[in-house]
Amino acid sequence: MPIIRRYTEYASKGDGSSAYSLTTTEGNPFRIVSVRAKFNSAPGSSELFTVSVDSKQDDSAYDTVLYSTNPNTDSATDIVWVPASDTGDPTSGDTFDSGNQINVAFPNASNKVVACVITLERVE
Repeated sequence: MPIIRRYTEYASKGDGSSAYSLTTTEGNPFRIVSVRAKFNSAPGSSELFTVSVDSKQDDSAYDTVLYSTNPNTDSATDIVWVPASDTGDPTSGDTFDSGNQINVAFPNASNKVVACVITLERVE
């Protein structure tokens, strides 16, 4: 029996006038396949681009930063994060229950246009 993989992409583009954020609202168990971001030019200030999980638990103590990077350090205009545990095996990697949310955030003091895509795989 073939394996059927189901993906969902969440995408948005900020206008460069304020902080950037993107949040998923997945209704099924899932795992993160990738997070991709593009800046119109390298940020000119030292700020963290973060990917975190907003736990479905009512207490923020369960929220966790999964990945962070400072794009100013390398004058980066592109960020691609693929969790190290993503081997292509549908049974590998961290699985998140439905109700958890993935958040991408960037303070954006340099007022850069940011576009981002979060790709999730539904886990059944």
